[in-house]
Amino acid sequence: MVFKVCCGTPSTLDEARLKQGLELLDLEHCGSYTDNKISYGQDAKLFQFPWMALLKSKAGNFFCGGTLINERYVLTAAHCLVNNDVAFVRLGEYDLNSTIDCDKHGECAMPPQEIPVERTFSHEDYSGRYKMNDIGLIRLARRADLNDNVSPICLPVTPELRTKQTIYFVVGWGQTHNALFSNKLQYTKLNLVQNDDCQQQLRQKDKFVRIVDTQICAIGTDLSDNCSGDSGGPLKSISIQHSRYVQYGVVSFGLRTCGKQSAPGVYTKVEHYIDWILSRLEE
Repeated sequence: MVFKVCCGTPSTLDEARLKQGLELLDLEHCGSYTDNKISYGQDAKLFQFPWMALLKSKAGNFFCGGTLINERYVLTAAHCLVNNDVAFVRLGEYDLNSTIDCDKHGECAMPPQEIPVERTFSHEDYSGRYKMNDIGLIRLARRADLNDNVSPICLPVTPELRTKQTIYFVVGWGQTHNALFSNKLQYTKLNLVQNDDCQQQLRQKDKFVRIVDTQICAIGTDLSDNCSGDSGGPLKSISIQHSRYVQYGVVSFGLRTCGKQSAPGVYTKVEHYIDWILSRLEE
């Protein structure tokens, strides 16, 4: 017989695992950001978002995004892992039409890295029907080689890395189950929407939507607001105190109204799942 104990004080073992997980994150160098790299356009710049990942199936299709959080782990959405057979993760990609990516000054990135997947973790309480606990992790079969175009993003693991920001960025190739929006990495600036307002707006199209406190919503100022993000990709902002990019959300779902109407996107709130993430990280 197995007894499950809920909600007690974390055991010493749990605390040790969390501490070990925290030590596996590079808080000193993650989320690197410099002023001259930000341009409020549609196309991202080469080297601007080096933590971006693309998930690839055995058949060779890209179907979701993710973010590198250390040399061995990629954060993504549970729906990407449950509904697909992820075989590889591509890191260091920028323009899918180009073998080697170079910027307008002639500076070129290292070739993308395609790393086999060793193991995946979907949140055990993930519900596809209710779109709850939509978070997952991928352990890579080998360490990623970190360089200017492959580098981890920060997670909000300390009070200093949490934020009161209301302006966020969503980044990706627009990789969804239905279509690829762009061959080049894109990003869009978004504003936070209160969960009650978000639910009200989304219910005009889907009367069963329920937004809970483990989710956050954000919306853009034009019709491209929910075109750029990949399923499983990041919602992030800049931590003022550290001048670093920190991932606060994972792209979960929206109304897929890209180019037709403005509607909030719904993101899994990373801060709520920090213990879940840290307890699964290993050397």
